[in-house]
Formats: sequence, C-alpha cells, structure tokens
Amino acid sequence: MVAAKDNFLGKYIYKDTLARNIAAVIYRDEKEIKKTAIKQHRVLRSATEFRYGYKLIENGNVRAGLATNDVIELPTPDKLKTVVDKVKDFFGDAKESFGKLTTLNSTEDEEARPEVTKGEEKAKIKG
Repeated sequence: MVAAKDNFLGKYIYKDTLARNIAAVIYRDEKEIKKTAIKQHRVLRSATEFRYGYKLIENGNVRAGLATNDVIELPTPDKLKTVVDKVKDFFGDAKESFGKLTTLNSTEDEEARPEVTKGEEKAKIKG
C-alpha cells in the first residue's frame, strides 16, 4: 500500500486508507494512548487537545523520520465517519427525540386523567 501511494492508480485506490486505518485504531484506544504519552512526556499534561500523525521512512533514512516536517496528519474522529455512520447517528438521534416526545405525551395523558379512588373503582367493576 505504501509503495502504491506514489502512482496515479494507487493514489486513487488507496487515497487515505492507511491514514484512516491508523486513525481508527488510535481513536479506539485513545484513552490508553493519551495516558502513556503523558507518562512518557510530562509536557503533554497541559495539552488541551491531541492531534495525531505519522511519517513514512523511506530508504531507511531514520534521521529524516525524527524531523517534524512532512508529517501526515490523521483525520479527526468526525471525519472518519462514513455516510452510513452519519445516517445511523441521525436516525438514532431522531429515535431518541421521538422516544422523549412519546414519553412526554404519555405523562401528559396520565396527568389529564382524573384520579379514581378505590371505592369508585369497585363501583365501576360491579356496575
């Protein structure tokens, strides 16, 4: 996949596949990754936001891998969502809202009903 990223067809097929796959793994275990990073680099304790990225080391040039230029930034969690995920989220929110509306309506119906005492209830059953 890394070798294919340099030609036209590879760019079209693999577009952001590597970055999206790495990001999915990172965001799945993000709490543990943050905890480990903060333990190893105390400067990160004051960080309010974390952004993730990676570098490709080509031709074994490890020294270039240590530099901060040419870092490929990973997409944020909201950019990782597919169209299907967005539709599910929308309908999930709509379902939750609908559930709240029906709950509100049922409590209003209960409040609108007059209170029935046990004596009246027995009279209705006999009558």
